[in-house]
Amino acid sequence: MTAANSLNKIIYADNVATTKIDDDALALMTDLQKNFFANPSTTYRLSRPLKKILRESREKIAACINAEPKEIIFTSGGTESDNWAIKSAVLAHLNECPNYNHFRH
Repeated sequence: MTAANSLNKIIYADNVATTKIDDDALALMTDLQKNFFANPSTTYRLSRPLKKILRESREKIAACINAEPKEIIFTSGGTESDNWAIKSAVLAHLNECPNYNHFRH
């Protein structure tokens, strides 16, 4: 039995650690990494297609969750995402804290 076949016969319940990537997502990611390797945050011509792809991705994701594209933030991983979520929650409620100026640093 190959590793791939054995994965089809089990129920994997530890998706916190890792999750099997969707075949379509993997194909798209592979294509993007092979053909679009510029930094989308730069101003040179090579980055323009990536900026468009990121903009369209934000729009699609936002539409799925009834959000604005500017609310979609891509992070490098789970820890960064957790930190953004915690910091955002804290900052949103600072005015409710009697000593909130202490937390603004």
